[in-house]
Amino acid sequence: MNLPIRKIDKHGIYRAWMILVCVAVNVAFNYVASRMKLPFYFDTIGTVFAAYTGGLFPGITTAVLTNLVCWAFNPNSLYFSLVGVLIAFVTDWFGEKDRCRSMVGKINLIFLVTVISGVLSILIQWMLFGEAGLDYVADSAAFLVGDHKKYYFLISVFVFLGINLVDKGISVLVALMIYLFMSPESRNGLRYGGWKQAPLSAEDMEKINSNIRGSARSLRARIILALLTGILAMNLLLGIVGARMNPDAVFSKNYTIKSILVFFGTLALFLAGCIWLGDRFLVYPIGSLENAINDYLKNIDDQERLDESVKRLQKLDIRTNDELERLYRSVCEMAVSTTEQMRSIRMLADANEKMQAGLIITMADLVENRDSDTGAHIQKTAAYVRIIVDGLKRRGYYAEKLTDKYMHDVEMSAPLHDIGKINVPDAVLQKPGRLTEDEFAIMKTHTVAGKKILENAIETVGGESYLTEARNMAAYHHERWDGKGYPEGLHGQVIPLSARIMAVADVFDALTSPRVYKPPFSIEEAIKIIQDGVGTQFDPKCVEVFMESLPEVERVLARYREESADAE
Repeated sequence: MNLPIRKIDKHGIYRAWMILVCVAVNVAFNYVASRMKLPFYFDTIGTVFAAYTGGLFPGITTAVLTNLVCWAFNPNSLYFSLVGVLIAFVTDWFGEKDRCRSMVGKINLIFLVTVISGVLSILIQWMLFGEAGLDYVADSAAFLVGDHKKYYFLISVFVFLGINLVDKGISVLVALMIYLFMSPESRNGLRYGGWKQAPLSAEDMEKINSNIRGSARSLRARIILALLTGILAMNLLLGIVGARMNPDAVFSKNYTIKSILVFFGTLALFLAGCIWLGDRFLVYPIGSLENAINDYLKNIDDQERLDESVKRLQKLDIRTNDELERLYRSVCEMAVSTTEQMRSIRMLADANEKMQAGLIITMADLVENRDSDTGAHIQKTAAYVRIIVDGLKRRGYYAEKLTDKYMHDVEMSAPLHDIGKINVPDAVLQKPGRLTEDEFAIMKTHTVAGKKILENAIETVGGESYLTEARNMAAYHHERWDGKGYPEGLHGQVIPLSARIMAVADVFDALTSPRVYKPPFSIEEAIKIIQDGVGTQFDPKCVEVFMESLPEVERVLARYREESADAE
């Protein structure tokens, strides 16, 4: 099996460099602001850019690494990792579909980042220090609150939100400005690079995610559940060990708060990384493989579309270097092999069908050549049958019966409806005039003879086949809707549908064709006779769709009359 050779994806390396640069930018601004006691840190520019451009995992990684590095010169920075994580979450949601292209989108992102970072940061400061941890916030709040000390916390929040609005607003705008200067290829590479398969389109990803959302127990959900369970169990165990070793420190309020803040920051980083790797190595490869297999199965009845499905399957190019890749290659080999077998089967089936069609026409011609009065009867009746069948299908009549196979069988076997005439003596069959009552009785036996001939053929062939409807038409095309026909006097829908269809086609052709004992009726006269037989001789629905298709009927009749005239 030849799979397409995919170039090594360099965007994974670029994404790593992007994270390092973004961390460096954040740390540099934080360091300067800390040393100079500035109110604006601008230390989320890298986080916003990484999350908006690269996605959730790069954004969270940037946020947590920033706080980890800043811990070297700011002992409290590690406890604020959760703030950066939430900023990365919000920014990734905006960046997933580039929602900041409009000014409204930019304002919404700035507002959410400001509120999240402002409210959460001030809460963390109060939990850790019992007051606003930044001097300029505390001083500003104290000045504004005056003697109303009970409003100190609320005023601190508003002061911090105001400072954050400027800080985060500039940070978001700078990050988005850098993003706008990037090429679309670079943006897509940084966000969607690192695939272990051919990169998926937005439509393919949405289809996979839709399948995941529709599954109560998706692979992604199980990965998250397993990770959470393991991490929580490990931290619980460490907490128990720590409590036994130093119970005073562990059960102190400050220690608990700091532990929780650090735990959630690192938990978010760990989960984001594992989910990102799980998506690239498992969820998206398996999801795209599932979609490709479903597409293959859906097109199994169409060889051309089946070939296209195989090509789409091969273009997935899953390269995980593990059991999944081996499964993918096995599926590809099976699909290619099955497709080739289907092609061979279809070629044999087509050849067999052509041979069957040839035998049918040959058998029908043998009968027609004995009856020199028929004049392309089998060709015209077959055409009329096709018109009626299509009309019934279009109208939705007998929908449970009119499957594609049934329609094909009826059209294919229509020429055999008079096969029983091969048993009618030449003296009767070729008589140049009207038949006597006894001769007509002999002529009527062609229905019983046709039934017997085709039943013998069915028994020889075995199983269901198009010959079943050929038998029905041969045996019952002279039955009447009111039960006064022959050979068995069947009535209504007891008469097989194929025979009711043939009855209309057969009578119309007999009326519009010349006979030694009569000239051809005009189309108008033939139509009137057909309509007079509705509900007595003919199935009303068959006549209805026949009348609706008169232009097509007239074209068939005109074509064969022209051919007959040319032959003469």
